[in-house]
Amino acid sequence: MKTKIDIISGFLGSGKTTLIKKLLKEKLHSENIVIIENEFGEIETAIQEIVATYNPDRIIIEPSGVAKLSDIIKACNTIKLKHLIEINMVITLVDVICLI
Repeated sequence: MKTKIDIISGFLGSGKTTLIKKLLKEKLHSENIVIIENEFGEIETAIQEIVATYNPDRIIIEPSGVAKLSDIIKACNTIKLKHLIEINMVITLVDVICLI
């Protein structure tokens, strides 16, 4: 079975960590989960090592403002990772109060 990848992105202060904590507490508490807080978009090797070492049910990736969401998705879709993982959810949070 492939490891699910959930990518939760958004600007600083948009609620990414709050959403992840809520998901872990209310919905995903029975799963073996690894969270990657990604600073620079270089995740391909990290994912391979995590899957080999921990065999998680799910990996949640929380990219910082520096990491490009498109680069993370591209890294997850490489041939090296295709047999290990599947992208499950891509969520982008927006704090609408900051947009006004």
